[in-house]
Amino acid sequence: MGKSTHFIGQPVYNQVIKLLDKQKVKQISLKTPRSEAYVKRLDGWTHLVTMLFGVLKHFDSLREVEIGMKAEVNKLT
Repeated sequence: MGKSTHFIGQPVYNQVIKLLDKQKVKQISLKTPRSEAYVKRLDGWTHLVTMLFGVLKHFDSLREVEIGMKAEVNKLT
């Protein structure tokens, strides 16, 4: 991967996101047929980041993901 693995003091979610290559994810998303056909705001990268957040926090619904992301918006940026 070639990216730094020194993540002292960072949340696990932030560490996982930093290991991913945003451009590569977008490139794969665009290569997949019809994956971005009706996209207006939620591209492949945003979808991946949101779903990873929900999985790492063990959320069961989209409402929980939404509330969780709003609560931790300062930590996510």
